[in-house]
Amino acid sequence: MKMYRILSFLLLLTTVLSSQEVRVTNIDFTLDGQNIEIRYDLAGNPKMKYKVDVILKRRDLPDYSLKPSNIKGDIGKGKFAGTQRKAVWNYVQEFQPGENYADYYFEVRATELKKIPRGYLYAGSAVVVGIVVAVIFSGEPENDPIGMPPGRP
Repeated sequence: MKMYRILSFLLLLTTVLSSQEVRVTNIDFTLDGQNIEIRYDLAGNPKMKYKVDVILKRRDLPDYSLKPSNIKGDIGKGKFAGTQRKAVWNYVQEFQPGENYADYYFEVRATELKKIPRGYLYAGSAVVVGIVVAVIFSGEPENDPIGMPPGRP
């Protein structure tokens, strides 16, 4: 039972410290020669850093997914919150579209990158170490295979 509580606490701690998804809206793109320009709005705090990824998808093939590597602009890690954000992908080297251009669309994912103060990291580490030590030393005593002698009458 004690181990279950500790694992629950650690799971809660990692959930609280993990990054959170943010809302991306108004995703649009235009094809211009060798480049595709992707535009999006990211609702969030302009002072915070975000990790933004662009994924090319197809409506007719739900399992199809292509993450462009030759892409520049408001993409990757940075302060991208706001409207009219833009990324430009030179698609020619990575992608040859079929005849049905309307089948393709872009998914833009953004994750907030939270900076955790070092004091919290040290305190959290100390708590985890303390819990592990407590679990190790609070175990039930081992049974003596011989047993204690009976008491005197």
